[in-house]
Amino acid sequence: MAKRLIITADDMGYNVERNRGIIECFQRGAITNSSLMVNGIAAADAAHLALKYGLPTGLHLNITEGIPVNTGSPYETLTNENGHFLGMHGLPAAVQKSVINIAEVREEMNAQIKRYEELIGSKPVYVDGHQHAHIIPGLSEVFAEVLEEHHIQATRVPYEKNLKEVSWLGEPWEKILFTFSDDAARARPIFKAHNIWESDLFFGLATMGCNMSIERLQTGITRAFDSVPNLINQTVTCELMSHPGFACQGDGGCGEGPDDFSQSSDREYEKSVLESEDMAQFYKKNGIMLMSYHQCLESLK
Repeated sequence: MAKRLIITADDMGYNVERNRGIIECFQRGAITNSSLMVNGIAAADAAHLALKYGLPTGLHLNITEGIPVNTGSPYETLTNENGHFLGMHGLPAAVQKSVINIAEVREEMNAQIKRYEELIGSKPVYVDGHQHAHIIPGLSEVFAEVLEEHHIQATRVPYEKNLKEVSWLGEPWEKILFTFSDDAARARPIFKAHNIWESDLFFGLATMGCNMSIERLQTGITRAFDSVPNLINQTVTCELMSHPGFACQGDGGCGEGPDDFSQSSDREYEKSVLESEDMAQFYKKNGIMLMSYHQCLESLK
């Protein structure tokens, strides 16, 4: 039996403080890889640090927040009158109304993959979506097609089996997170049809910022692995989504300035939980191996 845990720090590139916090987390063995936002104002700094310290990265595809990477003709449907993406709620609503030109999504995806390659020196081995845009019904198909065209091997599928057991969420977040999980379940067969690998399990939708704690992480990870029937003699991989970093002190964001979450102490709090000795001992006691996406994919060869 092998329990493998991928711990991904999202949103690298959003600001220099977040980059520094993520690197510290990696150096202390608290995360295993990070997803890079190439339209973040600190993307170049993030790439430099990742390469310097050997932090494995993937692409955090962003088509909901800030400004596009593509600097050609302005998008007619993917952005608003100010040239900004439509937002976490605006994009799904526009897709549902069939007003998004899918060709524009494809164009921006290709532009962000190209920008990632320029920054890191190679294509990403995995791509996930900022605010889970890659699993929006109607967009997951083009997402899967583009990844297959670029021979990108993996993505995140944020389907959380035990989300119903979470008791600390209220509206509107409860509805939002259940929508993410349901959309992920619908997207799963689409990704599989395009030969895109995913972890067996996922955890972390309901443990962002102040909602994270050592107890909740340990309980959630344990429940995730326990949900697998006949776990003995299997290799099971779970991804933990996290958002560590230091609070933004100046510039940040993706062209619209820093949001409230980036300026709060919530990300520093996540960092402290992930780096705690309690978590390190929990992994050791339960035989959980911390691995990156890159290591998991290498093991499949």
